[in-house]
Amino acid sequence: MADTVNIIVNGIERTVAEGTSVESLIHEISPDGTQGVAVEINAEFIEPPKYSRTVCEGDAIEIVRFVGGG
Repeated sequence: MADTVNIIVNGIERTVAEGTSVESLIHEISPDGTQGVAVEINAEFIEPPKYSRTVCEGDAIEIVRFVGGG
């Protein structure tokens, strides 16, 4: 059993600890946490209640922060 998994986050290959959650990745990328972000895993949008999902080997994850402007 591997201690790490290889994933792609926002187009960049990463190796993370096995058992890492989507929420943990969000906190690494976005200091403000899950507020105002959208997440897609393997081209499928996921909603905040599923952020506790553990990432899997080969997952392609896009984490996007909403930015206001005017």
